[in-house]
Amino acid sequence: MDAKHTVSSAFQFVNVPMGVWIDEQGRVVRPAEPAWTSTRTDTFGGKPLAIEGEIYVAALRDWVANGDKSEMDGELPEAAGAVLPEA
Repeated sequence: MDAKHTVSSAFQFVNVPMGVWIDEQGRVVRPAEPAWTSTRTDTFGGKPLAIEGEIYVAALRDWVANGDKSEMDGELPEAAGAVLPEA
C-alpha cells in the first residue's frame, strides 16, 4: 500500500488502482497497469467493462513466489524498458 503516493508520484500514475512490479534490484518487471483485486463487471461510457482482478492477483502471487522464474516476469513491451522513475 502506497499511502503517501510515493510510487504513484514517481511513476506519474493518473488513475488508481494502478500497480507496477519492481524487483529487489529496482528493475521494473511490469509497467504501470490497472491493479484491481477482484473480478467484476462495471460500466464505462455506458458500456460493460470486464475487470479481471483475480487474474491479476494470481499473476502477482506467482511472480512473488517464483521471482524471475515466473511466467509473468520479463513480459514487458519493448518501450517499457526505457521507463525510469523521476529523480
